[in-house]
Amino acid sequence: MYTLTSTIDAKSKAPLIIKRSKPDSPFQKSKRIQLDYERALRSLSREVNKLIRGYDPKDVISAEALKRALNKYSEIISPWALTVVNKVLREVDKQDINAWKTHSQRMSIAMRREILNAPTGEAFQKLMKENVDLITSIPREAAERVHNLVIENLATSKRATEITEEILKTN
Repeated sequence: MYTLTSTIDAKSKAPLIIKRSKPDSPFQKSKRIQLDYERALRSLSREVNKLIRGYDPKDVISAEALKRALNKYSEIISPWALTVVNKVLREVDKQDINAWKTHSQRMSIAMRREILNAPTGEAFQKLMKENVDLITSIPREAAERVHNLVIENLATSKRATEITEEILKTN
């Protein structure tokens, strides 16, 4: 992916187009790994083609011999195939590990920036005030209940022991 920008050459006053490549994703697989694998498969294909060309397709006996030769070749190249596949998978795995390291570093930087620039101080202050208000409301509400009980007692002329029991239930 390319980003095109243009500018004007100071001397000739002619427009210039500059191609700037977009940074690749850390998860984009290396073209080299793909090309190495492709090269190995093409090499194998050429060898199989050489075997096939060495036999006469019109001769039934030759066709059977070709079949045996190709099956034998398949057995012979098995360790090579394992090595090729193992190499590709190791390289892709290594690239994935590096991609995740790069990506997590970028995420960490972005998160750090977000935390430092976010209005967390304001939110913290608001939550702190709400909690202080809740805590200090406990004795205020108890005082109001006691006050209401005393006023009610004055209006109803209950005995002091009754009002005391009600006040002690306040918590």
